Amino acid sequence: MNMDARFESLACKVFRILRVKGVHTVVMTYSGSGDSGWFDAPSYLNEKDEHLSHLVGVKVPNVLLYGEDRITMDLDDAMDVLGSLWQSKHHGGWENNDGGHGEMTFYVEEGRIENEFNQAYTQYETYNHEYQIDPLVNLSIQLEEVENAPTAPR
Repeated sequence: MNMDARFESLACKVFRILRVKGVHTVVMTYSGSGDSGWFDAPSYLNEKDEHLSHLVGVKVPNVLLYGEDRITMDLDDAMDVLGSLWQSKHHGGWENNDGGHGEMTFYVEEGRIENEFNQAYTQYETYNHEYQIDPLVNLSIQLEEVENAPTAPR
């Protein structure tokens, strides 16, 4: 099963569980740099945008991640995997170098995910300047200065 199919399968299971548990929206922020990235704990909200705390311990069964082994995982971990799979597909390497940060919003009833991603990068601007001295200009002044220049003791 490819990454898109794994994402779709997990998303369907998670959205179904969220709907049954009365979740209207899930918001997750994330950030990363160097070579690591992380998702903060998801905020589960009802239709009045009130935080729901009854989801601690909720499990997502029969999840196929990598290979062919199916596992059961906590809902928070499943949300983390969904976020990671989404970012890997749409902004691969987002956690590397200067990294980036953002916020994912999962609209459960609509089955829709929004992602606001802010990519960080170092920008360089290079300037080269050149100045040409015309040795013939003020030649008499230059020669006089050279002739009258102090010499180092021997």
